[in-house]
This record gives sequence, structure tokens and C-alpha cells, in this order.
Amino acid sequence: MRTYILGAGASVHAGYPLATQLWHELSHWMGNHINAHFKDLKKKIELQFPNCSYDVEESFSTLPPNLSRDLRHAISGFFNEIRHGDAHAYSIFAKNHVHPKDTIITFNYDVSLERELSRGGKWDLGRGYGFDICPGTTSDSLVKLLKLHGSTNWIGKPQSNTGGAFSALLGTRFVIMQPDLDFLGSQNLRDHHAPYDDGGHERGLILPTTDKIFYVQFCKGVFLEAFWEGLWKQAADTLRNSEELTILGYRFSDTDHRAQELILKYTNRNAKISIYSLEQSERIEKRFREHGFANLYANSKVKFEAWVEQH
Repeated sequence: MRTYILGAGASVHAGYPLATQLWHELSHWMGNHINAHFKDLKKKIELQFPNCSYDVEESFSTLPPNLSRDLRHAISGFFNEIRHGDAHAYSIFAKNHVHPKDTIITFNYDVSLERELSRGGKWDLGRGYGFDICPGTTSDSLVKLLKLHGSTNWIGKPQSNTGGAFSALLGTRFVIMQPDLDFLGSQNLRDHHAPYDDGGHERGLILPTTDKIFYVQFCKGVFLEAFWEGLWKQAADTLRNSEELTILGYRFSDTDHRAQELILKYTNRNAKISIYSLEQSERIEKRFREHGFANLYANSKVKFEAWVEQH
């Protein structure tokens, strides 16, 4: 059983920015957007963080709730435009590297990877995210994709006019709107618990700050806490049972305490661990050695798109 851990370095080839470039590219997108709301949001954030450049996650953690919500929406909108670009390395990864029963743990928000996995016949929307969508209408997924920091196509918010089914479901999982189902090649499916439009709903439930909160707080209470815990438990079980672990483009940030604990605590001590995270590779290897891992290989030269071609 093999597990892959992917970070932003694996999505750069498809046009998505690294964390160090996120604000520069996002602010440019907002400033040139036809929607005045995004232009206004850019100005409000720049007033609070006039020198925001590198550690955007730490800066964004101090935003008030309304701006933090709007920022998530902006990132999702930005990424939804990028997702139509070329993702050739993801395509090769899906066709040549991922095999049945493998698991991919990703800390990225984009949906380009699952699109290529679906195109390659390796991933099915129904159970591929680690939770059931459209039960009874799709087959099991050959591989699993666990998105531990959320996804731009996950939405959810209880609405008084939505009906009991959606409100009850919200405590179980996110829902996926039809345009996102279509993008993933599931045009014939519909998430029957999703609203007909996303007006007033939390769109792009992603965690772009250092103070990651694994639940959703609404006026009616806390939702989705069990959902998040279930995803992280699946990741822990996967790491515990994996014979091989390959880390690709993930910087292993010291501020992401939960992710570090997950990986260092639950990874099989006898697993073969390969690290391809450019200049972060040796630092990550050192952290593993400090925690008693011995079967390690680190490469600081090979990018994700070169790795998929060479291996």
C-alpha cells in the first residue's frame, strides 16, 4: 500500500501559486476583476497588511471573520479560473504512478488533480474523497484523495428555506454544486443535498490561515466537526498501514502543527519514505530522522513535473 503527500509544489505546473506567491497573484486578480466586491476586498486587506508578501497564512489569521470568509471566496474564485488550464504533470501522475488502493493526502485546495485522476479511470467522485456523495449511483473509487485543508468545490451552510434534508446533512459532509460535478466529469450526477444555487452559502470551505479550525460555526451551532475528524482519522490509518510514502512538493510547514503531528506520529516506522520538496527536502528528512525513521531518501533538485517523467 502506497501513500502520496502533495503540497503546493505539485500544483505549480498547473498554474496555481505557491504560498509565497499567493497574495501577489490573488491581489492582482482581485484588482482586475469585473466584480467590484473583489476590488473592495483587496483594498480592505491591504489597509490591514500593507506589506503582506511572504507568510500570508499568518497574516490572514488575524483578519476579522467577515473578511476571512470573503478571502476564502476570493481564493476559490481565483482557483476556479486557473483550473481550466493545462495540468499535464497531474495527468502523468494519474496514469503512470497512482495504482488501485493507493491514497493521496493533499493539502492543496485545487480540483485539477481529481479531474485528471477521474480522466485516467483511477478516481470516482462517489467515494473518492473519503465520504459518500451520490450514494447508490457511483462505483467505489480505485484510489482515495484526502483533502485535509479543504477544497474549492466543497460548500455548505444551513438555510431556513433549504429543507430539513440539507440541514441535517450538513453535520455529515460538505455538498458539491453541479458546475463542480461537471468539471470532474460527473455530468450525469447530481448531489441531491446541494442547493440549486450557491447564494448565501459558504463556498470554498478551505483553510488558508495558520489557525486552522476544523469545523464550521453558524448561528445554529457547530457543524462538520465529525466530518473533519473522520478525514484526518482516515489519513492516520492510511499512513499507519503504508509500506511506501512519497512526499511531493510539500514544505512541511512548522506552523501547521496538526499536519506535522499526523505525519510524524502515524507514519509506519518501517515505510520507505521518499521526499521531493526542493530546498525543503533535507529539512524534512532531518525531522523524520529525529523521530526515529531510518529508511529515507531526500532529493532537493527534482520538481514534481520532472519526477513524474523520471520515475
